[in-house]
Order: sequence, then structure tokens, then C-alpha cells
Amino acid sequence: MMRLKKITTVNEAPCTTTSINEEESVYANIYPNPASDNVLVEWSEWRSTSTLQVVNATGALVSQHIIIGNAATIPVTQLSSGLYYFVLRSDEEVRTFKIVKR
Repeated sequence: MMRLKKITTVNEAPCTTTSINEEESVYANIYPNPASDNVLVEWSEWRSTSTLQVVNATGALVSQHIIIGNAATIPVTQLSSGLYYFVLRSDEEVRTFKIVKR
């Protein structure tokens, strides 16, 4: 069995932060969750035409929607019950949301 015999402490100058770069974050929301009929997608300050991909739990692309503007209603009645990923893409950003279809 080994035992600790000596502990050496070293005093070093603390690190300091000189600046923090804060990127503007785009607000995005998808609801209701869980959903049964339609899903509303909303976001702020989206800068270009966006693509919304609906991907199932195994990673297969189920549907794709081209969206212009800051909101869209996506019908989900044709989807089977289960977990889906809504992937919202623009030239500047990608956001992924988990949605449960009832």
C-alpha cells in the first residue's frame, strides 16, 4: 500500500480574463412540444432564407421546408408518433430542437 508522504503547494499568479467576446444569439423557439397537429417555429433576427429539416430518431430526413421570414407553421399530422429533430439552418447559424410527436 502506498501512502502520501509530502504535499508541495505552488503559489502561481492567478489567471485573469481580459475580455469576453459575446456573440449575438438568435432567439429561436419551437412549440408546442409534444405536438399532434402543427408545430410553430419562431425566431428573431434571422438573417436569410432558412431551411427547416425534420429528421427522425434514426437520423433519416423526413421532410424539408424552405422558410422566409421569422415564423412558420409546420404540419406534423403525417408523422408517426415518436421523437423528431427539427434542424433550423441559415447561412449564419444552425439550431437543433427535439420534438415529440403524439
